[in-house]
Amino acid sequence: MKTILLVLIVCASCTRRPTELVVVPASPQPGPWLALRDALSGCAAQYGLSGELRVMIAIDPDGGPGSVTSDQGDAVAVCIGRAIVRWRYRAHVNRIMDIRFALPGPA
Repeated sequence: MKTILLVLIVCASCTRRPTELVVVPASPQPGPWLALRDALSGCAAQYGLSGELRVMIAIDPDGGPGSVTSDQGDAVAVCIGRAIVRWRYRAHVNRIMDIRFALPGPA
């Protein structure tokens, strides 16, 4: 009986979250979207990136950012995750935000 229950719990946690393409507003109001935009541009600048930055952010049941991945590597993802950890994205609870962010070209 314990084995069956454990399997059910593990399988229930393996369900895939829906992914949604998210557009970060160009001039967001102060709050979570401004924090996200600043994190994306700030972390990209810190690592000397240009072009497009693609980031996936899993939003937890409380609206907070869970795992963050980036097409530019783990260091960029960690930088973004640390910058937005205190913000909540309640409209995207239990989803994965797929963000493609246009970066300015090299100076």
